[in-house]
Amino acid sequence: MGGLDIIEHVSTQHIYVHTDQTGFLIGKGPPFGFWKRRGFFYWSRLDIAAQRNVVNFGYARRVCVHAGIFGTYSTMMKPIKTVCVVSDLHMFCRRSQWRDVIDMIRKAAAGVDLFVFNGDTFDFKWTMLRSVEETVEQAVAFLRELATSCPHTRIHVNLGNHDHVQAFIEALDALTRETPNLTWHPYYLRVGNTMFLHGDVAQRKMRHHQLERYRAGWLHHRKQGQWKNRVYDALLEAGAHVTVSRLAFPRRRTARLLAAYLKDIGHGPHNGVEQVCFGHTHVRMSAYEYRGLTFHNGGAPFRGMDFHLIHVEV
Repeated sequence: MGGLDIIEHVSTQHIYVHTDQTGFLIGKGPPFGFWKRRGFFYWSRLDIAAQRNVVNFGYARRVCVHAGIFGTYSTMMKPIKTVCVVSDLHMFCRRSQWRDVIDMIRKAAAGVDLFVFNGDTFDFKWTMLRSVEETVEQAVAFLRELATSCPHTRIHVNLGNHDHVQAFIEALDALTRETPNLTWHPYYLRVGNTMFLHGDVAQRKMRHHQLERYRAGWLHHRKQGQWKNRVYDALLEAGAHVTVSRLAFPRRRTARLLAAYLKDIGHGPHNGVEQVCFGHTHVRMSAYEYRGLTFHNGGAPFRGMDFHLIHVEV
């Protein structure tokens, strides 16, 4: 499965959403049309897609595909211009300081056109709640409350490795069907000139099929026990997480691996990508330039790590 590629509206009558794996564009126009326009194939008026979750972020339609069932929802929302991005909150992990920044996130979400949770928003592996199931319930409740309180903001959830969990995926599918301004995708989102992805492809050189295989190993991760948490607590207390993250993810190597992954999925400077917002490394990166791309990472709210909300215009 590829990511969501949102190409902003040309007019109130034609809104294009490109699903990169198939080359389809979903839009509104004369019935049953199929044309090649601006280099992309374009289905007109037929609210169909070859992916499970394709979203038309324009004036015409919101298209959701779930288990072969197609549904349309009217959005009538303004075009995307301002975006705020946050990564690696690791909510419900006791070592994360996510509670200290949650009010800032709510305020930021209310003031932009699009708010992106860019992976590892929730941590089902290291949750301090009683079970993964309870953590899923709390995660869904948080997203529902935020989307309801910010009805004019599009809220998108990219998954990271720590929240790529089957129970959460199923809950997100159900939640997005009942929440018009909320969408999600397991891997990435493109809006205009900007790519949003979690960034676990920066661990080593990965093609998309390798990322899918890696993420499959997280689908049924269990909640970790107390002794493993105590070991992790001790490492954090010693500041090891700061040193390890900085050594493991030097800026140039990280940018190179991300650029290679984007090339593999068909995105890059050659087709208009200029900015890349990512997470995973927990190392803040601000406007780092590499081969025609500008990279941003807001860090993570852990002790000793720098954390920042990313604001971009698309």
